[in-house]
Amino acid sequence: MTTGTNCRRWHRGWAGAMAVSLLAAGCSSDNGGDGAGPTTTTADRTTSEAPPATGSGEEEPAQEDATFVEGECWWALPEDLPAAITVTCGTIEVPADRNDPESETITLAVDRIHHADADADDPPIVNLHGGPGGDSLSEAPASVLTLSALEERDLIMYDQRGSGRSTPSLNCPEKEEAVLDSLGAADGWDEEFAANEEAVRVCRDRLVDSGVDLDDYDTLASVADLETIRRAFDIETWNLWGASYGTRLGLAYAREHPDRVRSLVIDSVYGPHIGGAERTRTLPDGAVERLSAACDAEPDCEAANGDVEQQLAKAQESFDDQPETITGKIIVAGEEVTRSFTLTGSDVKAGIFAALYETELIPQLPSIIANLAEGDRAIVAAFLSTGVPRLLDLSEGAYYSFECADSGRLARGDGWDEAQSDPGDAALFALATAEPFCEAWDVEELPASFNEPVDVDVPTLVYGGTLDPITPYDESKAQAERMPDARFVSVPGAGHGAAATDDCTRSARDDFWHDPAVDLPSCIDDLQIAPFAAAD
Repeated sequence: MTTGTNCRRWHRGWAGAMAVSLLAAGCSSDNGGDGAGPTTTTADRTTSEAPPATGSGEEEPAQEDATFVEGECWWALPEDLPAAITVTCGTIEVPADRNDPESETITLAVDRIHHADADADDPPIVNLHGGPGGDSLSEAPASVLTLSALEERDLIMYDQRGSGRSTPSLNCPEKEEAVLDSLGAADGWDEEFAANEEAVRVCRDRLVDSGVDLDDYDTLASVADLETIRRAFDIETWNLWGASYGTRLGLAYAREHPDRVRSLVIDSVYGPHIGGAERTRTLPDGAVERLSAACDAEPDCEAANGDVEQQLAKAQESFDDQPETITGKIIVAGEEVTRSFTLTGSDVKAGIFAALYETELIPQLPSIIANLAEGDRAIVAAFLSTGVPRLLDLSEGAYYSFECADSGRLARGDGWDEAQSDPGDAALFALATAEPFCEAWDVEELPASFNEPVDVDVPTLVYGGTLDPITPYDESKAQAERMPDARFVSVPGAGHGAAATDDCTRSARDDFWHDPAVDLPSCIDDLQIAPFAAAD
């Protein structure tokens, strides 16, 4: 069996098809898919004394001044960086618990990207990474350097509390080892769940013993962190941009502070109201059904590859009858180690689910499934070198803390006991979600009001990919319909993260940042699904 918690976008190949980061939270640390520039290194401070916002709907004690402290960037900058772009890196300290005057502090890693042609006083864009537990700053964020919006306004990126370069880190190497052990055997659900749950408990105990209060890590705390960042840069209003879990954070912030939001761009929506055992249980089958329907709608696809659901069932049966074992060297925590991995039928299904995150890979999936069904396993070898390392880059402790605090009550709905006791061929998916481990992680849940749908009246642009496996299209569309001032971009054939699919989808976003009242470009009406490839 395999399991994993990768929040990053999938690369082409079996890294997408078998690397199994199956996050019930719609996990993605995607920063928008469109990076960073030269840094200022002087240890200056930018300070604001504006009154703090509460981030929770309750009156909040007075906070210390919000201060941005500049420092060296954490990575080398691209040699071909345009001279007009400057990146300033630094940190902002926030209280771990804003209701405790004696609270420890959390240090947020932050950067601000500026183009020489932009007016630094114009409302900037703040990027909200996915996860929870993903990051924006583990690497130089090169992809965003092509954003045309940089010529008009600055871009602020940061790692949320518990994640990435922010400290303390809630990373769980214990859970990562359990993941690798699960990949190395074809054990049953009970054995693998017990091993993973024990790893979660060990990580929790270590973090608590080190002084971390896990109750300090939830989305409302991150909303308050955003307010501190805004005040540190003396920003009146700004533009929020989030994908996947970043949409939950953006929606929660807009509900608490609508007067601070010039615009909101949300891609692949995972709102505060979304969760529950039944939803989680049906995600894998629903994703495969949508892929199969898309192939059926294209006569050449079905003729060349067969029925997707039937072919996948055949491939799963083959791997269950004869699991595939591969051995090789991988990099774990910066060190090269030799590991063996045993892949069974549930791993194949989980891998296809994970591959559906990546829009560019989707046209290949019916043919990949058909080849696997016919016994061609050549593609599996790529899993070792490219897939496995990407299973380990999430801050698991942040993931569990946020998910269990935000949505723990939703997971206790009808069907949860059955889903947890016998997940069937979705066992791998279940191991990669937070819900089975919330009892072991044991954090305080947010008020029930947090789980109310968000219908705030702010200018909003919503994207949904029709083949998104983890935050299904219908949920993004429903969020757009719920909000009084929202536009919806439907992207046929797109997976998880649809805004950067092509020039048309990018232009809709860039136009919206320029003027949140603008109409969608006419090209949106002409978007079409990419044709599927044929099996070899």
